[in-house]
Amino acid sequence: MDKSYLSNFPTSMLSREDKELYDNTSLLTDIFTDFSFGKEEAERLEAILKAAYPTASASASAPAPAPALPVPVPAPAAPPAPPSAPSAPVPAPAPPVPVPAPPVRLPANNYNTNDAFEQVKNLLEAMFGDGYKNKVIFNFPFREPVKVSAGGSVPAYQKIIDEIMLGNNIYLVGGAGTGKTYLAQQIAGSMGREIETINCSQWTTPTEIIGGQSLEGYVEGKMIEAWKRGKVQILDEMPKLDPNTAGLLNEALAKTGDRLIFIKDIDEAKDIISSALSDDFAKKIIKKVGSVSGEVIYLEIEIECLEVFKGLKDREKFQKIDALMPKLFTYPTLQNSRKERYLKHPNFAVIGTGNIYPNSEDMAYGANNKQDLSLLDRFAGSVYYIQKNPEFEKQLINNLLVWSVCDGLRSAIETNKYESQVSIRLMQTAKKVYDIEMERVNGKSNSLQANEGVTLKDVIDSFIHAGFTDNQTTNLKSSIRYDDVFGGFQYRKLNKEKSI
Repeated sequence: MDKSYLSNFPTSMLSREDKELYDNTSLLTDIFTDFSFGKEEAERLEAILKAAYPTASASASAPAPAPALPVPVPAPAAPPAPPSAPSAPVPAPAPPVPVPAPPVRLPANNYNTNDAFEQVKNLLEAMFGDGYKNKVIFNFPFREPVKVSAGGSVPAYQKIIDEIMLGNNIYLVGGAGTGKTYLAQQIAGSMGREIETINCSQWTTPTEIIGGQSLEGYVEGKMIEAWKRGKVQILDEMPKLDPNTAGLLNEALAKTGDRLIFIKDIDEAKDIISSALSDDFAKKIIKKVGSVSGEVIYLEIEIECLEVFKGLKDREKFQKIDALMPKLFTYPTLQNSRKERYLKHPNFAVIGTGNIYPNSEDMAYGANNKQDLSLLDRFAGSVYYIQKNPEFEKQLINNLLVWSVCDGLRSAIETNKYESQVSIRLMQTAKKVYDIEMERVNGKSNSLQANEGVTLKDVIDSFIHAGFTDNQTTNLKSSIRYDDVFGGFQYRKLNKEKSI
């Protein structure tokens, strides 16, 4: 089983008391895609899933009951053939070729998980008996900007996904240019979650974290926005925060994994939901209270709100949601600078990054500050050390020529201990410039000739002459065979799928 398909299943949306639903190795190996269905079965599965996931179909707006399982009708017996002269045997007709199921791709972050799970499970049991559990994989869709196979080029990838699902705060440690922030962004994107980034420094203010007044009026804090909208909060270069300012993070970090608590008065909850949405939806939700988690209920209510309020502007829409949810859930909440408290969205998560562990010092990274132990405790047990990863870089850049030039420069810098680094950002810049340059070389762009615009040679020249002595620049040029590769733009004739 390819674990890469399982890494982003939204387990936080299921009842965590139900171990069968929560356990990846149980639920995710139970149902859906690595099996060839007949045409009728495929159509029925697709109908169930489109009904359970309304945004998968423009015409479907609410779950519909599954149609009855088709009953096979035996073909009528053929009439006896009249006697005739012996002839060559007629070959039996070939059995019908089963039509494989069309892939059903469902939108990320719009799950009505329990209903879909039960309907598909019942269908598979009826079709294949208990043996379906050994044949089928439940392959929920997710957005994957860069394909990363499980246990492959990023060994910590699956583990970090699990940490987020469990509500743990993650801290990524690694040298400059190792791709910590990029990895955090990719993980958030693969889970279908938006990100909110605080670029930490000694100048980061409380306003940026929990909100405050600006020249334009009140500005909501980024941590508050991530908290109430279910975003992944990235604390980029967290050790650079002033320790006193960093203390403002503690309340949110302490509650990241806390469960949502539904109000005890069920009749009151029913009245609140009926008034805001509809009686039918209120009855549907109340039936689930006690049998599914608060996270499941929250997300179902949110989806219904977005549908009911779809005619409103985004700001008005979310104001209504922000007003409704605290009436139905009592905890956990977070206070902004105006002493307004907001309920935590089930998808809220935190990933911090830094060049060093926040209670240590390194001469190469002098702008870092020692952080309070109370902050460090919020990340205890979920710290990952990120090293340079050539396989991941090659996969990301998808241009071996460009990657090998950058890797050659990096090797020379590390060997000679120059005060610089080659980062993934440099590789991405070089690759983008190379692509547009080669379009012009091959006549695909009519606006400019290749040498009139920016070139890969320009990027490399800019890098090796910025902050290096003449002797260091000479050594760097030698490390990438500069005269042979860049003199006369010879790299334009080289195969981009091969190293220099």
